[in-house]
Amino acid sequence: MKQRVITTIILWLVIIAMLWVFRIYGGLALILILSGLAQHETYVLLSRSGREPRTAAGVVAGCLFLVLVTVFSLCSNVIGAAAYPAALGFILPGLVAYVMIQTPVHQLSRVLFPTLTGFLIIPGCLSFFALLSTIEGVSSSQGLFLAVWVVAVAKFSDVGALLIGRRLGRRPLAPAYSPKKTVEGAIGGIATSMLVACLLPKLFGSLAPEGLSFLLCLVLGALLGVTAIISDLLGSALKRIANVKDSGSRIPGIGGGLDLVDSLLFTGPLAFSILTLSL
Repeated sequence: MKQRVITTIILWLVIIAMLWVFRIYGGLALILILSGLAQHETYVLLSRSGREPRTAAGVVAGCLFLVLVTVFSLCSNVIGAAAYPAALGFILPGLVAYVMIQTPVHQLSRVLFPTLTGFLIIPGCLSFFALLSTIEGVSSSQGLFLAVWVVAVAKFSDVGALLIGRRLGRRPLAPAYSPKKTVEGAIGGIATSMLVACLLPKLFGSLAPEGLSFLLCLVLGALLGVTAIISDLLGSALKRIANVKDSGSRIPGIGGGLDLVDSLLFTGPLAFSILTLSL
């Protein structure tokens, strides 16, 4: 726990420093690094369960996709959500074609679908954190705040679930995927997400968009808390089928890149969708 706390503090300091100095480009660099690491680890987990993903091709395609999403979203004639399908249209056919050319037909189900799985659930989902900074009517500083806000709300769901679950946890939440997660811990995690969601705009009022009301923070905080738990369970499922505890060992006290970002996978798309409609 001590190592985990120290690592978490260091990671937050790195995130803040990168965004402060390099703005959106620092955010893109962080997303690229974490996405590439998590996607590689996902392919390793899938390989351990008998699949044969094309790791190098998938990771390269994922990084190119993230770059294109960011470039397209920064263009004046391509706003927000339009950048996502535009980038997907460029990258996905090429990845599919490459894998099909390299793979015999009888092996395609064990190669193509795992490759696409890693591509879609890692860079395909994390790219929405880049899109958060390009929501129409939101300045670049406010967009960066929204991206950090979503990360904080999702990650504090982990913190709340861990602390409350250790003290009050009795009923298992999903023992087949994560035996230590409890219903009580999940409720504590959602409550913590709601608290953080409402508190951060008050503390950093000058950075928060005007439309980010208390009610919106409360409702979206609850939804992101629930979604973070579901995302985390997906990461646990991938590790379970590979029969490993952590996705890697590169990050002391946490594990691997997938262990770090698993709770963020579905929170980014959900937050972008709701904030685009609300702000």
